[in-house]
Amino acid sequence: MPTEYQRWRVLWPLVPAMAMVMIDFTIVSISVTTIQRDLHLSATAAQWTVTAYALSTAAFIALGGRLGDIIGHKRIVAIGIVLFAGASTACGLTPDTGVAKPG
Repeated sequence: MPTEYQRWRVLWPLVPAMAMVMIDFTIVSISVTTIQRDLHLSATAAQWTVTAYALSTAAFIALGGRLGDIIGHKRIVAIGIVLFAGASTACGLTPDTGVAKPG
């Protein structure tokens, strides 16, 4: 039977992870008007953008949970952090030319 500490220990990684999910959804919700304007989307298409983001997030969370059950939760978290950092770095290093040029 797990001790009281072992039961609550799972909250330490979950709290920041759920905070990140909530921050991500807030960012998408706030920036949807800019996305709509820049991509010349209709109101319906803009809503579908937010819906697609939510569906893909849910699908990857479910996939990560299942993969964690199969190959280990710590390993999946480490892989996820590395992929997130790599993708964030790639986005940050995108040059302001061509398609990525603002305005």
